[in-house]
Amino acid sequence: MNVDFKGDRVISNTNDDQSLLELALENGIPHIHECYGSARCSTCRVRVLEGAANLSAPSEAEKRIAALKGWPENIRLACQARPSGDVVVKRLVLDEEDIQLAWSEVSRLRSGVEKEIVVFFLDVAKFTSFTERNLPYDVIHIMNRFFNRLGDIVLANQGYIDKFIGDSIMALFGIEDQSIDAACLDALVAASAMNRELESFNVYLREQFDHEFDIRIGISAGPVILGSLGHRDNAHYTAIGDAVNTASRLEHANKKVQSRVLITDRIYQLTRDQIQIGRTFHARLRGISHAQPIYEFLDVNNELRSARMKSAETGSVENPAARRAALTRDLPVNLPAWETDNDHTEIGFEIDYLTTSVRGIFRAHLVDIRYDETRPQETALNAIIKTSSIDTFVSARDNHLRSADFFDCEFFPDMTFRSSGVTTVSNDEFVLKGDLTIRDTSRSVELQVRRFPALADAWGVYKQGIIAETEIDRYDFGISFNLPLQADRLAIGRTVRIKLILQITPAAPAAD
Repeated sequence: MNVDFKGDRVISNTNDDQSLLELALENGIPHIHECYGSARCSTCRVRVLEGAANLSAPSEAEKRIAALKGWPENIRLACQARPSGDVVVKRLVLDEEDIQLAWSEVSRLRSGVEKEIVVFFLDVAKFTSFTERNLPYDVIHIMNRFFNRLGDIVLANQGYIDKFIGDSIMALFGIEDQSIDAACLDALVAASAMNRELESFNVYLREQFDHEFDIRIGISAGPVILGSLGHRDNAHYTAIGDAVNTASRLEHANKKVQSRVLITDRIYQLTRDQIQIGRTFHARLRGISHAQPIYEFLDVNNELRSARMKSAETGSVENPAARRAALTRDLPVNLPAWETDNDHTEIGFEIDYLTTSVRGIFRAHLVDIRYDETRPQETALNAIIKTSSIDTFVSARDNHLRSADFFDCEFFPDMTFRSSGVTTVSNDEFVLKGDLTIRDTSRSVELQVRRFPALADAWGVYKQGIIAETEIDRYDFGISFNLPLQADRLAIGRTVRIKLILQITPAAPAAD
């Protein structure tokens, strides 16, 4: 039996007890294996050029990595594949740069695949005049407030926020398991909801800044290539293809025809019985050689809207209002309600790595607090934190942290904390006890809390500052991935130091 590592050497007279990785290392081939051959990374992957039938079937661990990365059948993990006959393979990860790229590709989303999806472009109109009339801080604050609301709508309708570009948003629908029909409806329901959200937001904008926004949206459907793209330390999941260009050009075309939402013929044909349209155009978009039908989208029909509202009420659609209601359900009602000012709130952590440490934050969270400064001993706090929003400022590391080695975001999208009691230390310090749940494992923790005097901001709104800290053993929550070093040492520490820096403000009264 011969195993030919193309470009390296041919190994003869092997036995079928050894994996390709073991054979390579035993014979002096510098085969990279960052997880030490435990099927927890993809750095030992090979392309099978000949003899695929002579390799053992993929293990469950290998199947999972292959599914996550969208590999074709001829890509195998050398640590899992055992030859039983002649085979020709080629190593794919050859140096440190390849290693970094391999880690950066670890994601719940399949990379390097072609799929028909829906591409959604939104641009904020009347934005330039707003920037000219207001202070830089106000511009950033208002845009973050608006983007948070629009982003919640994308996420609530099974969409993926690809990127924010200045005053624009690019979103993708249908990148996972949805059919193209369902993805089209998701995108159109999102557009309809954004129109209504714009009306509500403009009430606030008129009162505070004597200004109004408008939005322009272009939506197209078509085959694209999906994958993580960019520098290894700053890659992000995106789409490449004509559908992206078409959606962008439709968004621009709204300005010319004085419309708000334009959709392609493909979108219309898949949804025509469930939407309302206005004008129809035959236009040649910039960069496209032939004229095509374009439709002005007005709204989804009443039946679809009612069905979506009912779905949101029962929780089958991720609805921010429903999530907040569930979050606050068991908080005491006899105390004032507070919520976080997310522009000045940080949920962070630190963990030892080799001779230094790694720090990071979670960017998406809901925190609700019941608090009265005259009765701190009755304070209660509940929180939901999106595990996929982890940010350690290195994209490759973040993607690995989202994988099954750590938070396993695909199956465990949320961490939660629910308080259960308070022990007062002094007027400004107390211990907040509660249950922290990570990966469906709950453990009791104690947060050491300090509070700071309330102050009114420039608009007369009182803000209260709170810092809460604790430490946990990540192994207690089933997160035990590590890299062994010499002298029985490990690369990654077990103790995670958690710090919450919260600026809270009185919650707005609940709507009737």
